[in-house]
Amino acid sequence: MKKNKYKMDKDNFRLFYQIQYDRIDKLETKRENFCNFVLTLSSVIIVFSLNEDNRLPKYTNYLIVLICIINLAAIIFINKTRPFIKMHQKRADLASKSNENSFNKIKNKIGKANSNQDYLNRNNIYTCIHICLLLFMITLLALENNWFCSLMIKS
Repeated sequence: MKKNKYKMDKDNFRLFYQIQYDRIDKLETKRENFCNFVLTLSSVIIVFSLNEDNRLPKYTNYLIVLICIINLAAIIFINKTRPFIKMHQKRADLASKSNENSFNKIKNKIGKANSNQDYLNRNNIYTCIHICLLLFMITLLALENNWFCSLMIKS
C-alpha cells in the first residue's frame, strides 16, 4: 500500500480545510457584491437615460460609456476569480484525501457536482447578464446619439 506523504493531524487538517473554504466564500462574496453593484448602477443609468425629462442629456453619454467599462470590468473580475476558487477547492480536496477519516468516507460516498461541465454555473450566468447589459448600453448609446439614423441616411 502506498504511503501518503502529506499526512497531517486532525486539528491542522480541519483548520487548513476550513481556511480553503473561507477563502472561497470571500472570493464568491466579493464577486457577487461587485456584480450586484454593477447591475444596480446599470439599472439606475438605464432608467435615467430612458427618462423623457432627462435634465442632463450631455452627461448621459458619459454615464453610459462608464457603465460599459464597469460591465467589462465585472466580466473580467468574474473570469479572474474562478481559477482561484478552483485552486482552493483542489487544496481542500488534497487535504481531505490525505486524511483517511470518516469525513472523507462520507464526502466520497456522496460525490460532488462538476461545475466545469455545467454551462449554467454562476460565473457563466453573471457573465451573460453583463454581456447583455453591455450590448443594451451600446444600443442605448447609439439611440441617444442617433447613430442608426445617420447610418440609414448615408446608405
